[in-house]
Amino acid sequence: MRNPLSFSSNVPRTLISMSVSSFMVLLCGVALIVSAQQDVRGIRVTEDGRFCSNTEMIESKVSNKAPNLSALKRTEGRWSLVVGVDNYPDDKYFSLELAGGWQDAKALGETLVEYGGFETNLLSNAYATRKMIWESLSRMVQKAKSGPPELLLFSFSGHGFVYNGESYLLASDVKWNGKIPLLVRTSIRTSEIKEQIKRIGAKQVIILLDVCLVEIGDKSVQPEGQMEIDLRGSGNANITTIYATQLGYPSYEYKSKHMGYFTWAVVEGIRGGAANPEGVVSLKDLYSYLSSVVPQHVCRTINQFQKPFANIEGTNSDNVILSAVKP
Repeated sequence: MRNPLSFSSNVPRTLISMSVSSFMVLLCGVALIVSAQQDVRGIRVTEDGRFCSNTEMIESKVSNKAPNLSALKRTEGRWSLVVGVDNYPDDKYFSLELAGGWQDAKALGETLVEYGGFETNLLSNAYATRKMIWESLSRMVQKAKSGPPELLLFSFSGHGFVYNGESYLLASDVKWNGKIPLLVRTSIRTSEIKEQIKRIGAKQVIILLDVCLVEIGDKSVQPEGQMEIDLRGSGNANITTIYATQLGYPSYEYKSKHMGYFTWAVVEGIRGGAANPEGVVSLKDLYSYLSSVVPQHVCRTINQFQKPFANIEGTNSDNVILSAVKP
């Protein structure tokens, strides 16, 4: 059992196939899914004409980059809640274990503190239960009554799915008895997370989801379901959600890094890989970096396709500063 971690600044995965009389669940990262590839965090549902283009890989620029928190002094209140699950104990009906969810969260949490000056809470595995995630968000709501943060970041690495137009994340204590209602009831709706986050009152919210979100239904898989949740707005909130992969595609494991390619690239970008000439990493810079680095590394190392996409509600991402390094 891994202990919960708390940092201070002053840290796809589902395909469900069914028939009328019976159904089974295969979640990304499970050895049962693809016998020839143990580095996959999902299932390719549709090709959609996208192919891996084996181009020259972008090299990391972060080896000598040191944090420059003095460049962030004008920003006030930077909070994050980072969740990672790679060990789901309830495996009576299927195996849920992933390879790098905990390492995703640990690396990202540490990076946000060191390079972004975030006050960061991390929940992993046995401590990333539905109750503990809600309690962490509730504490942030109470703390915000004394003054909301300027920037709030929520990230989740683990399993996910879409059902009836709602996206869900699987906490470590999710239950499954072979029937969808229990799975849905014990998972966490991302719309609920957004509502709780909006109560905190941050000026800008960033949500990073290293999960696979494929629509599940009574009889079929509907990969278009993910777009439905993205098209629903969040009122006047400035919320940017970045997904690890395109509709119908898996999020892969970076074996040598023991992380997902997406979260590994997020960490590299924040540590300076996405920095502009002044050493500042904006949200726009990070997304541009992810859009190039993730597809190229996945293509070059395992000859597969993966490309993140973002849904931006509200603000200009140029003005959102995530981190700074010494140029």
